[in-house]
Amino acid sequence: MMIQQQILIATLGTEPQVVTTTLDLLRCLPNPISPAEIHILFTATSDPSLTQSLAALRTELSDQSVVRYIPILDVNGKPADNLDSREEI
Repeated sequence: MMIQQQILIATLGTEPQVVTTTLDLLRCLPNPISPAEIHILFTATSDPSLTQSLAALRTELSDQSVVRYIPILDVNGKPADNLDSREEI
């Protein structure tokens, strides 16, 4: 029998509460979901508000078993700047 593992994949912007609110809502469902892992994707941290968001999430999610912070990279393997349009992807 295959064991299913639930993973939350979330993108981070300047409002980290979107991630924590999502977790809270998933846990309040009639069939609660508590992800075994949380993967946070983010763009380059040159924006101070994004750096603050990452710090806030690291504190808020410190009690979670597995949290991975994954930078979004450009085609050259460098952290991508904020993506504002489809053309920038």
